[in-house]
Amino acid sequence: MTIHQQYARHVADLSGMSYARKLREAVLATKLEQQFSKDELLGFYLNAIYFGRGAHGIEAAAQAYFGKSATTPPGQKNAITFEEAAVLASVIKQPEPDPSTGHKGYDPQINPEAAKDRWNYTLNNMLELGLITPEERAAAKYPKVKSWDPKKNCSIGCGINTPRGNVVNYVRAELEEMGITDWKEGGYRIKTTIDERAQQAAEKAARRASKSSPMSRLPKHYMAALVAIDPKNGRVLAYYGGETGAGTDYAGINIEPDGRLIGGHPPGSTFKVYTVAAALKAGISVDSRWDATKTKDPDTGFPISNAGRVGNQIDCPNGGKWCTLDKATVDSYNVPFYWIAKKLGPDKIVEAARDAGIRTMWTDQGEPIDLTKTDPAKVAPSRFDNQVGYGQYAVTVLDHANGIATIANRGVYHKAHFIQSVEKYDQKTGEWVPVPRSGEQLKPKQVFPPEQMDDLNSVLKKVPPSTYDALANGREAIGKTGTWELNSNSRDNGDAWMIGATPQIAAAVWVGTTGARRAIREVDGSSMFGGGTPAAIWKLFMDEAHAAMKLKHETFPEKKGTGDPDHPLADGVPPPAPPTPREPEDRCDNPFRLFCPPDRGPEDRNNGDPNEPTVPTGPNDPPGPGVQQPGPGGVPRGFPNQQGQQQGG
Repeated sequence: MTIHQQYARHVADLSGMSYARKLREAVLATKLEQQFSKDELLGFYLNAIYFGRGAHGIEAAAQAYFGKSATTPPGQKNAITFEEAAVLASVIKQPEPDPSTGHKGYDPQINPEAAKDRWNYTLNNMLELGLITPEERAAAKYPKVKSWDPKKNCSIGCGINTPRGNVVNYVRAELEEMGITDWKEGGYRIKTTIDERAQQAAEKAARRASKSSPMSRLPKHYMAALVAIDPKNGRVLAYYGGETGAGTDYAGINIEPDGRLIGGHPPGSTFKVYTVAAALKAGISVDSRWDATKTKDPDTGFPISNAGRVGNQIDCPNGGKWCTLDKATVDSYNVPFYWIAKKLGPDKIVEAARDAGIRTMWTDQGEPIDLTKTDPAKVAPSRFDNQVGYGQYAVTVLDHANGIATIANRGVYHKAHFIQSVEKYDQKTGEWVPVPRSGEQLKPKQVFPPEQMDDLNSVLKKVPPSTYDALANGREAIGKTGTWELNSNSRDNGDAWMIGATPQIAAAVWVGTTGARRAIREVDGSSMFGGGTPAAIWKLFMDEAHAAMKLKHETFPEKKGTGDPDHPLADGVPPPAPPTPREPEDRCDNPFRLFCPPDRGPEDRNNGDPNEPTVPTGPNDPPGPGVQQPGPGGVPRGFPNQQGQQQGG
């Protein structure tokens, strides 16, 4: 078969042995021969075909088999030798084992004997064509080939067994969604959204192997996950969900062998950002007042956890009964958020979370609900009850990062994605061309009014400084911490979060454990909360990423004051009014009390001012300022007595 025919088969993706296929192949080969020279066609062919070891094209093959570049001119250092070129030419016939025939192919590592026979055959052809001399043929020795481990080296699963392996998984899934199902055959050039600088910052902050990470000081069964997104377009800038894409992805969804979807973590108080968004949408101001002491629902008897804070631990007027929604959010009191969910309906909270970017949420029984395909009213309160207001139900780190990105972007939602562009090598022109209907297709959607998000962000801006995790150099950021208990019978926590954003980067951080859910504690043995290790990871990443990406300081718009501070749903109880000073029933401004009512005291003689001297005093009046009480013997204190000495003092 000629090169024209082989290349024609490759270009047209022809297979099989039918007469129609052979006819199409012949016609295409003739057209190619008329349009291109033999050298051009050979170049196209060698730049496109598969050589095994995940290598498509001669340059990738030279790197895979010999660690050299095919573009290095002959005779120069590290140039491909004719012996090595013969190896590469030999593997083309069958680079990998064929299960259908049982032939092991011609990769010298897999089938060395057959590979060497094929190599000798190729050298003889080269001699016959005058490409090498008889002396070179006689002196030729089989070259040393790089060893290759499919589990470690880049092939179809390139990068899977690395901390970036989950990115590869998402890229594969997005290619399939675009209708690109032949990606395994190669020939595509894909540009992802991952920013190398942000990715390095994420791995430095969240990986146990990083000495800079707070995780490096915690037990080995602790795990962190971090996802960062550009709020302005939904591009995933960094993704760390574990050490390998072949294991559990702690930042996203995992598919169990039985088909079940797992992967979410209870977000705790970080989910309150969506409850506030729902409240604002309903016309409730962040300055509305709520009772943070109503820890029991009288209708159901449900006890509402307030994170263990009661009485004077609730820093609001009237014993905690007069908390603004702003204060309840920053200090993370659960009770007001339960009542907001109950009064608005938990479906409104689910709806707000879905609109922001929460695509999947798990019930208490572990059932995943695809919120993009479900009416919130059909799953709340039946599956998601009022506790959704303060984050009882599990979500993924990826979705939560998408959600806070929407809030940071003033309510404009961009779906999180991993692919920017997809190109395919044009065998006819030798150029890379965009694949139709592929790549990044931004579809921004205003899901919350921007003025309401300005009010929400005015609240969330107070959180990073409150946890001592304000960003470096005064960079403004929004944030929210969250924690969820290990179980109802334990005082320990099982999940801790920090989510937050600047206008340029939104990031979500989760810390928990691998395997069975276990208690999480800080290095000193204290219970871990979102403001501890998760916030430290978040701050380290955000500082590193912004600096490495050279991002300018941007700020959030000021508060707009939307909503009603006195909304009828707000249940705050104001403090009792201070007592009103008593006005005297009658007054007598005459110091000698001529024609006055009976004397009731000094207020009748000094216009009610107790600091004004009272002249004259009645027998029962206290002395006014400057009037001395009698000392011993009836002599006023401070005056000399009859012996000329001071008395009293």
